[in-house]
Amino acid sequence: MRVEVELSETKALSVPMTGRQVALIGKAGVGKSTLAASLRRVAGAADGRQIHPTTGVEVTVAEWRGVPVTVLDTPGDADFVSAVRAGLRGVDGAIFVVSAVDGLDAGIQLLWEECGAVGLPRAVVVTGLDDPRADMDETVALAQRLFGDTVLPIQLPLLGDDEAVAGLIDLITADIRDYSTGLPPIIREPETVHWEGTEEARETLIETVIADSEDETLPDRYLSGEEIPDDALVADMQAAVGRGVFYPALPVDARTGVGVDVLLDLIVDGFPPPGDATPPPAMVNGEPAPPLSTDPAAPAVASILRANGPQDARTCLVRVHTGTVRTGSTTVAGESVDVRKIHNVYTSDGSPVPALTAGELGMIELTGPATAGDTVTDGPATTIVEPWERVAATWPIAIAEDTDARALAALRELARDDRDLRLAVESGTGQLLLWCVGETHATVTMDRLRRNGHALPTAPVAIAVRGTVTNPATATGETGVVCTVTPLPTETGTTIDRADPHLSPDGSRIEHGARLGLAEGGFPGVVTTDLAVDVSITGAALTLTGEALERAVADSVSAAVAAAGPILLEPVDLVRITLAQSYVRPVLADLTARRGVWMRTDTDDRDRAVITAHLPAIELNRYIVDLRELSAGSGFFDRQFDHHRQVPVDGQPTILSIVAAQEEPMDQSS
Repeated sequence: MRVEVELSETKALSVPMTGRQVALIGKAGVGKSTLAASLRRVAGAADGRQIHPTTGVEVTVAEWRGVPVTVLDTPGDADFVSAVRAGLRGVDGAIFVVSAVDGLDAGIQLLWEECGAVGLPRAVVVTGLDDPRADMDETVALAQRLFGDTVLPIQLPLLGDDEAVAGLIDLITADIRDYSTGLPPIIREPETVHWEGTEEARETLIETVIADSEDETLPDRYLSGEEIPDDALVADMQAAVGRGVFYPALPVDARTGVGVDVLLDLIVDGFPPPGDATPPPAMVNGEPAPPLSTDPAAPAVASILRANGPQDARTCLVRVHTGTVRTGSTTVAGESVDVRKIHNVYTSDGSPVPALTAGELGMIELTGPATAGDTVTDGPATTIVEPWERVAATWPIAIAEDTDARALAALRELARDDRDLRLAVESGTGQLLLWCVGETHATVTMDRLRRNGHALPTAPVAIAVRGTVTNPATATGETGVVCTVTPLPTETGTTIDRADPHLSPDGSRIEHGARLGLAEGGFPGVVTTDLAVDVSITGAALTLTGEALERAVADSVSAAVAAAGPILLEPVDLVRITLAQSYVRPVLADLTARRGVWMRTDTDDRDRAVITAHLPAIELNRYIVDLRELSAGSGFFDRQFDHHRQVPVDGQPTILSIVAAQEEPMDQSS
């Protein structure tokens, strides 16, 4: 795969600084892609194409009332939250798509709060209203609980004779939008029946809009009984949306187009153009930089949102924050690169353009290193835009030892393109591990390799279990080999010494025999370590050589280890679990069930709980799945090896069964 973003086919549009750039955010299955297609259809733009909808960001461009509208459809699976955050870096507003059937979870709530931390304007679109279980009121109430009280409906759905959504009622203007004959809707006056049950919602909306108004006289005028004109209320509502202090909710049926025109109006009238955006924080030569401006004449600073392709022909989706990006020599993450071609999202034929200016989204083709999260700049100083938060890769896949060189090269190229992947040799086991964010990320990664003709053989993920002894012990073999084992501190390793090396010159046989005895005297399949082994060759053993000497030493060492009280040690990782505060209790209870040791719970700068604990490594390889379930999608964690600890006797059979499985071949189709 070389390009993960394709541009919609549409005519050349007007000056990009007057356009609107928004992202669609929501869980998988809520209808984001259907909504994006409906936005294209209603606006009259040709359908765009999407190379990889699961992990990439689809860019859609349309024109509504003469204003270019760029929509980034972001992935819905929690494994690809980094791509969502990249999409948010490229836009000036976010539309949270919520199912009226399936509701919301805490993971979406955290993304909402991240938008709030940077003042990004937001709106809520409610989908799935054609389902008999749909509940618009309950969905808005849930959004208010998770997002805040200023999430309020500005339109309510009206059902037709077949119980499908046939129209909307505007809670400010009281207009009825009748879609029964299709688009555009028929605008008509409401009847009494339309107002039944809507008075409270209308009053709450108007009072909230007035309270958020920049016109300080408006609240007093309203309280004095003055009738505020509808157009003034609508203008104030739109201004509050643009300031990020009011969040309209509106019902949309993307299949029939109900409400899609209202959403396009809201994007054009309520969301800010790129020229009004606040660029993200930046660093210059390691120090905080003055706030970036959106001046096209300033030194160029742009964020790479997505990058792929070989080193000599990287294709990058970028958002220009300030200045102008042109072809020629420039800098990416402090390294000199050459920009060969530039494309913006406003042209239909894919022909190159000379430059991208502040506020624009576009594609650049360059030579040299570049990856998502890097900063493009042409200024004299090294400017780095603060990168978005990434979720640690905690789902391991063990790569089989017989993997061919071409498949490994393809895997390394994929890991370079996807910064959420990590390829590393595990020091405790020697396995080459591909670390993914979660199960879906792992599946998609393996599918990509297969599509490119590389079947990647895998193996069971090994656990670095080891054995040691608790007491010193001595054993004498039948042939006169005397062995003494003495425990050493944890993580010290094993030393093998001969008390009288001059009496037996066959040192390699003695060492091989000692290591064989360490494996035989402890637990099956587990190397015994962290002890000192002293071997003395006496009596008849002085005449032994070759394999006979090796066997005699092994028997003596094995007997000494068995007499010294062997114990089983398992690796324990230090984990930091980040999640919404309300889910700390069930996660802590689960940690205890996993033989974890809680250390402390802190609160980060986004008011999220951060639990620090020790957890056995054997409990962590699939932990992200259970953590998300326990935390309603809000949890993620990072891990690193910390120490080994003794396995309780009743836990040894489980550990040893896993060790035995590590020796078995794995299905190569995995």
